[in-house]
Amino acid sequence: MSQQAQRVKIWGNLLAEVVRTNLCVSCGTCAAVCPVLSIAIVDDRPSLTSVCIGCGMCYNNCPRTGFSDPDVEQAVFGRSRTSDETYLGVYKGIYSGRAKDEAILSRCQDGGVVTSLLVNLLKTDLTARAIVSVTEQGSWHPVPRVATSRDDVLAAAGSKYTPSP
Repeated sequence: MSQQAQRVKIWGNLLAEVVRTNLCVSCGTCAAVCPVLSIAIVDDRPSLTSVCIGCGMCYNNCPRTGFSDPDVEQAVFGRSRTSDETYLGVYKGIYSGRAKDEAILSRCQDGGVVTSLLVNLLKTDLTARAIVSVTEQGSWHPVPRVATSRDDVLAAAGSKYTPSP
């Protein structure tokens, strides 16, 4: 009995399985990875704007398509999860942290660790940039921004309970 090669999932599969089923979070990954720039975000949804070459990059990079947890765990950690890792998955260590900077703590949620790390990165590497999400005034609609300073990072601080492009 011969084994058939698995077919590459392409734009049509992404459209049927993610976009039309409202699983799409409009992150723009499909548009960003398309090697021929055939996908664009139009009205907060991905749209095919040119010819699909059938490479499968859009489908395979979409965060809303399924993948095998055991395969990923084996590839990354070299083992499967134990019974203690049932809910969190395989990990090397678990830590908690909290910012020391009062300006960060006053703007953040859950300790401000990510904000502190970004502020430190921008302070120590003058060429670094960070992509952050801010919300439009009076709305929950997230807007991506490129942070180049501490003030930019603080303006985006805090959790946003919505997908962000």
